[in-house]
Amino acid sequence: MIFEILLFTLAGCALGVLTGLTPGLHINTIAVIIVSVSGILERFNPILIISLIVSMAVVHSFLDFIPSILLGAPDEDSVLSVLPGHTLLLRGDAVEAIKLTAVGSLFSLLIIVSSLVGLIFTLPKIYAVSRAWIKFALVFLVLLGIFLEKKPLKAIYVFAISGIFGFLLLNNYFNFNVIFPAISGLFGVSTLLLSLNNEVDIPEQDNKKISIDFLRILKHASLGALAGMIVGVLPGIGSAQATYFLQQTTKADEKEFLVSISGVNTANIIMTLFVLYTIGKTRSGIAIAAKSLLATPTHLEILSIVGVILVSGGIATVLHLKIGVYIARRIGGLSLELYKELNLGIILLIAMLVYFSCGLAGIYILIIGTFIGILPPLIGVRRSQCMGFFILPVLAYYFSVSAIILNWLY
Repeated sequence: MIFEILLFTLAGCALGVLTGLTPGLHINTIAVIIVSVSGILERFNPILIISLIVSMAVVHSFLDFIPSILLGAPDEDSVLSVLPGHTLLLRGDAVEAIKLTAVGSLFSLLIIVSSLVGLIFTLPKIYAVSRAWIKFALVFLVLLGIFLEKKPLKAIYVFAISGIFGFLLLNNYFNFNVIFPAISGLFGVSTLLLSLNNEVDIPEQDNKKISIDFLRILKHASLGALAGMIVGVLPGIGSAQATYFLQQTTKADEKEFLVSISGVNTANIIMTLFVLYTIGKTRSGIAIAAKSLLATPTHLEILSIVGVILVSGGIATVLHLKIGVYIARRIGGLSLELYKELNLGIILLIAMLVYFSCGLAGIYILIIGTFIGILPPLIGVRRSQCMGFFILPVLAYYFSVSAIILNWLY
């Protein structure tokens, strides 16, 4: 059985590379496809299929920072990494950015796994307590983020229109994933379009060592792991919201923030599985797929899943470094003209992916998101205010006013 688990783990890692490097191809989509053909796979032990799904998710949580940092094409869980990642790219530090996200994800994975025994006993209590105060913490963090801006009224405007945009999309029924075109516009295409005005060549991306010390890395990876733990427990909140919280509450530079955000992403993936098998709640497509395959695992099966997480985490670290550093160094040294052509090519690629996955309606969403995403730098506020797209619908959910707001908007 160990050999079979390893084989399925390696297959899952290969799928994770595919989903991590392809904008818009989410692990939940692949997990649903795998479960939908479970009749074909029923001759395999369910733990093997879960090993495939879990290893895919872990590798994806590492590698999805590569297109986000280097190409400005974010996944919904890595949207805020576009901004510090792009800054480091223009400084010639993209290779270090890749290394920092690898270390942040790996440290967070190890922190979560090493906390497993304690989490088994504390998760039910954390869940009960956090549901009571999370909505007030959300309001506080939103207000904090707005009033730390130099232009708070304009920040409110950006947060509000982003929030209404998100609320309308996330509270209507579409036959495609509206998040992909929306965040591609808000954080991806808008950044790429504005970068076309930059009259600078991309510097060589030297293979630099990590410049921040071990204790700072451990601190920010731990913060990311903690944030990932919390949002992994609570309904309606994911990695994107957790990174927004970190940005508002920690005074981290670009490099420290990348460590934290990568930690959040990986911790959240793992926590949704722990939450499933401790309090019986599903918080992601991966957890739903796992529950459909193996609702009540034995202790040995849980240990097998933990082993898969550790093995795939090690493989993901190596893949992330090899692939990310290679792409970063290839991008480094591009002339201004070639860099602009690359950006235009990425914009065209995103538009094509949106069209083929979401149709013409997705293109409309992409355009609207792009217009909103261009606003913050033009009016002098942080683009993180566009996280209103996720935060406002969550607040409406927790305060039970979604129906009221929908009636008012319509």
